[in-house]
Amino acid sequence: MPRRLPLVNSMIQRVGPTVTAIILSNAAVFLAAFVGIHVVDSAAFEHFYHHWLALSVGAVVSGKVWTLFTYGWLHDVDTAMHIVLNMVVVWFLAPPLERRMGSRRFLRFWCVTVLGGGLLCFLAGLFSDAQATTVGASAGAVALVGAWSWLYPERKLLLMFVLPIKARWLVYGVVAVDVVIGLVGSDVAVWAHFGGLLAAWLFLNGWTSPEKLWLRWRRWRLSRDYAHKARMRASLKVLKGGRDDDEDDGPTIN
Repeated sequence: MPRRLPLVNSMIQRVGPTVTAIILSNAAVFLAAFVGIHVVDSAAFEHFYHHWLALSVGAVVSGKVWTLFTYGWLHDVDTAMHIVLNMVVVWFLAPPLERRMGSRRFLRFWCVTVLGGGLLCFLAGLFSDAQATTVGASAGAVALVGAWSWLYPERKLLLMFVLPIKARWLVYGVVAVDVVIGLVGSDVAVWAHFGGLLAAWLFLNGWTSPEKLWLRWRRWRLSRDYAHKARMRASLKVLKGGRDDDEDDGPTIN
C-alpha cells in the first residue's frame, strides 16, 4: 500500500478517509487559487477559476454544466474565514455520519448535496436579474447539519462551543438564519443552503438511489393496479338472470 504522510494518517484515524479527502482537497484548491490569484497574479488563472469552475447562470447556460458541482470545491480567496467555517463544520459533524453510512455512501451523500445546492442556486438565478458567482462548500456543510437533526435528534451539541442544544433544533436555526439573510440581502448563497438541505433529505429517504427509486416505482404501480381492480370490482353489479329459481322445472324422468 502507498505510504501516507503522518498528518494524513492521523486525520484518517480521527475523521475517516472520505472526510479527510474532502478537507484536504478543499484546502489544496484554496491554496492553489490563493497563490495563482494573489501571489503569481495570473489573470489567466483568475479567469479559469471564476469562469470555468465557479457557478453562475451564464456558465451553466453556456454549457459549463460541471460548475454545478465544481463550485463546491472553491472558496473566496480574499479571506480564509470562508473555507475555515465550512471545514470546521465538516470536521466536527461529518465523522459520525461517515462511520454510520460508510465511506462510499457518505461520499455519495456529499456529492449529491453539493450538486443539489448548485442546481437550486442555478434555478433561483434564472428568475433573478443578478448575475452572481457562487463558490463554497456550504451546501454540503448545511446538509451535514440537516442530517444530524434528522438522524441524531436527541444528541446535544455545543452551539458556538458554549450553548448546549439538541441536534433536532439545528436545522430550524439554519433555515431561520437563511430566511433572515435572504430578506435582508447578502452575498451568502442561501439557495445553495436550501438545495443542500433538500438533497440531504431526499438522499436519507432513498429518493436519490436508483435501486430504491425502482422499488418505490414498482410499489406505486402495484398499489395503483390494486386500487384499479378494487374499483372495478366495486362497480360490478349482479344482475338477475333469465331463469327464475321459483319456476317449475317440469317433470323429472327417472
